[in-house]
Amino acid sequence: MENSFKSKTYYTVQPISLTSDLLDIADMLKDLKKPRISQLTDSNISDLLYKGKLPFLDNSFNLTPIPFINYDLLQKLEFISKIQELDLNSFINLVKKYIDNIKPFNVPILFDNKLDFEGGYCNPIFLGNAEEIKEIVFTEFVLTSKLSILTPGIYAHEIVHLQLEYNNGVNNYIHSEVLPIFFDKLTALYMNDNYETLKTNEKLRFIRLFKAINNYKDKTLSLYNKTKLSMGIISILEAEKLFDRYLCGSSNDKNNIISRSNEVLLGKIQIENLLRETEITMDNCQDRQLIKRKITSML
Repeated sequence: MENSFKSKTYYTVQPISLTSDLLDIADMLKDLKKPRISQLTDSNISDLLYKGKLPFLDNSFNLTPIPFINYDLLQKLEFISKIQELDLNSFINLVKKYIDNIKPFNVPILFDNKLDFEGGYCNPIFLGNAEEIKEIVFTEFVLTSKLSILTPGIYAHEIVHLQLEYNNGVNNYIHSEVLPIFFDKLTALYMNDNYETLKTNEKLRFIRLFKAINNYKDKTLSLYNKTKLSMGIISILEAEKLFDRYLCGSSNDKNNIISRSNEVLLGKIQIENLLRETEITMDNCQDRQLIKRKITSML
């Protein structure tokens, strides 16, 4: 698959309908309470982050090196380009002189004390204009400084985003969080602490799902907010369905999901292909029985 960064139809999203299934799911989730999360004081951050690599390392994932530039340096280059009145191509050529191609797990991390326990993001910078994105570069990951059992999953989540952005692994924005959430949950599963991390992860995700469905009831929402909430709702539900397929599947099913996920990250296929192959749709992901079973396991 050609590396085009974003298809022209990526943001062409039809906002979802607020179905009776979604309303029932929200009703099931309304009494969930935010779990207590303890901040870890362990100063060995590298050991903690290493746990976020396990789903990739144990399954021999081949992640693509990405073009990296320090964020502060990029800002300086942008300032220089304005002073020198460089055109877009000249600015891109200037940036290219300072780019390093590095492996995703070597991307530097900045820790932000303003982010909550679940906070984190990767920094794709698209160089170009609305008609054509010519280059993509990445700056440092930003993760919350509030280290906890959630931190490895946040790290894995952002690694997946980085690969999806660089290798054009998503055709439609509405599915953009499916694989990051799936690997966030897979990392929690690998934590081997009697599923406590997984339960915390799922409870927080379900609380987010409840808020998204509840907010979607607002009849004054703009198209932008409807689109964003639609993505959040569908991505969470599709990721839950995919994770359930993995968790309850045979060894062959597990291996196939992991293998095809790797192909998505490499840009050989897109997440929409994986969803079709596992028979997950925007309709059947609204599975009340699955959500009910998940909630029961949390009690």
